[in-house]
Amino acid sequence: MKDLTDRQRQVLNFIAQFTDDNVSPPTVREISEHFGISLRAVQDHIAALQKKGFITQSQKRSRSIRVLKDQRKKANIPVPQRVPFLDSAVVKENGELTESTDLLYVAVPFVSVDKSYFAVSVADSSMDGTSLRRGDIAIFLRADSADEGQICALSLDNKVIIRRMYKEPNRIRLESDNPEVQPIFCQDMRVLGVIAGIIREF
Repeated sequence: MKDLTDRQRQVLNFIAQFTDDNVSPPTVREISEHFGISLRAVQDHIAALQKKGFITQSQKRSRSIRVLKDQRKKANIPVPQRVPFLDSAVVKENGELTESTDLLYVAVPFVSVDKSYFAVSVADSSMDGTSLRRGDIAIFLRADSADEGQICALSLDNKVIIRRMYKEPNRIRLESDNPEVQPIFCQDMRVLGVIAGIIREF
């Protein structure tokens, strides 16, 4: 199989990434606008990629490009995974997460493909003073337990909160990283996940 030129690899990676982010592949014009090159140049790159066996395309349909050989992993480029974003998340009685709005997804490049995650918006300032801030999207690895002092997503009164958890002799202490927020003491709570990363818009 023939090697790709740098530009062909960039076009291939863009098509693969665009398809991941938008479900459908890009049009020739969208590729042209992204790279600032002519439509003819894009068509030449697509023809070369097709000839080398990296993509396939139907001439009779729009958005018909399909990636056959994804080169992003070979280039050590993180491949974003679709993680469910639970806006206004609540918890059912059986501990399963649900949501009060339509289910959305966020593309996260740093998660493992063989594990399960969810994303929650940080809605308040309770964790200010640490890595989490109001407006961040916190990514959690689904788990039913956590280490002492680890940042977790927890179910309390059928709501999702983010705190550090500490076990005391007869109760659980949920600590905020914001010194102005008082700790919560409880016995009936459930760990939903442990922090895996954050997404922040600067």
